[in-house]
Amino acid sequence: MPVAAGTSLADALKMLAFGPKGWTREAERAPGGRHRLLLLHSSCWSKEWAAAVLLPFQFSVLDVAGLRRALSHPLPLPLPVGSATGEHLVSRSNDKLDAYSLHEPCWNLAFSHLWMRLLELAGITIVEFNRVRSDSSSGRDMMLWMQNRLCAMFKEKEPKLQQACSKLEEKLVKLDRQFYGLVPWMIGVGLAGQRMEAWAFTHGQRTPAEVLVGPLELAKIEDKLTCLRVSVNLLRVAVSLENVFFPPDRSRLMKLWPTFYGSEDQIKRTLRFGNAVVIKEIDPWSEHVADGFTTLEFVKRAHGLRAEGLISGVLAFEGDKYRVTMKELQDQPRASTEVELLDAVHWILRGLEKLHEAGLVHRDVKWRNVMRDARTGGCVLIDLETVWAAGEKPECELLELLAWDKHTLVDGKYTERSDLYHVRKLMNVVEDLSPAAKTFQSKLLGYEFETARAALDELLLCQNDSAA
Repeated sequence: MPVAAGTSLADALKMLAFGPKGWTREAERAPGGRHRLLLLHSSCWSKEWAAAVLLPFQFSVLDVAGLRRALSHPLPLPLPVGSATGEHLVSRSNDKLDAYSLHEPCWNLAFSHLWMRLLELAGITIVEFNRVRSDSSSGRDMMLWMQNRLCAMFKEKEPKLQQACSKLEEKLVKLDRQFYGLVPWMIGVGLAGQRMEAWAFTHGQRTPAEVLVGPLELAKIEDKLTCLRVSVNLLRVAVSLENVFFPPDRSRLMKLWPTFYGSEDQIKRTLRFGNAVVIKEIDPWSEHVADGFTTLEFVKRAHGLRAEGLISGVLAFEGDKYRVTMKELQDQPRASTEVELLDAVHWILRGLEKLHEAGLVHRDVKWRNVMRDARTGGCVLIDLETVWAAGEKPECELLELLAWDKHTLVDGKYTERSDLYHVRKLMNVVEDLSPAAKTFQSKLLGYEFETARAALDELLLCQNDSAA
């Protein structure tokens, strides 16, 4: 039985006793008698647990009442609380007892480690989270995305919760109505010391925000359990809103404001939509190059290919500001069936084939960088500002900024097979694949294709099997 908010520690531990599969659960005390919360490796890292937990809600979350109900809703399976991964998950605390570090393991566990593993194990790619700078004066804010629609924004390490709430309000309520779409709210989550709270913000309304959760005291084991449950339910809210945010006949919106990145967080990236064109800017370009993301020579070569499956654009500079003007793009491709998925992968591989033939690798193959070409209806890979020469060791922050994992590099280098490995990760969006498609996916995972052309030849066999 899932743990409910306000449950006493003794009752919580009784309720968490699950029995089957050896999923024992216990709360531990840090030195000094304070509680730490740990997750059990065998259950929370299992595909079965992830798939069973990350289910959409069976009631509407479009109004604040439904949203509040969702965040406090019991999970389909209990939280796997235990000590099996203690050393791995709370090593950052190093047994420090100062006020800030005590809550940090729980916070990072709930909104970083757990999210990353759940999404990976459940094969969910429509929901992502990252850290970006939303202005030039603040640190990186964590954000939860449903495709390119912002669901939740976080403000951490604030002196008081009210200050976190005010900063979130300043950013979220002033967004243009188009960024809200059919959903009237955006979620803001604040952290001040050991206190956490979540609010719902409405477009254009600076009245007091609606409290969704909290305030929680993360020094208390009961509130730590609540924090973990809320973190999972936030993912479930995003999953529940897929068709609300992006119905088939409606274009998705891109990033809401400039993002900042790089070694000193001084590189500014913007994306703007004009009449039948998309304009991307990077400023200063010299810092983007100096940090090892790409070179102008590589980008010119990539955009100049004008190949099917790859975006192409016209490059220009205004001082040290890079600008590329690209052709009109439509919605991201739907890939809910094997036929739709293989069609999208076919276009992606065609683009990679031409890129690899030019001696380049993309290095950021993910669904967010796949769009429909308004003219041909086919898919194109976008975001060519991280391309590099194939077979070299990365020297930039890509491990932090992009969707890489420990299997991405081949002998420490990013090769053509690294791009193909990430094509395999795209295929996780469809669960029930045919035997031929599963074999193709396994070969991508095992780096068995030397080239995108070889992968395309195998894919054609899969598509023929699916058509038959």
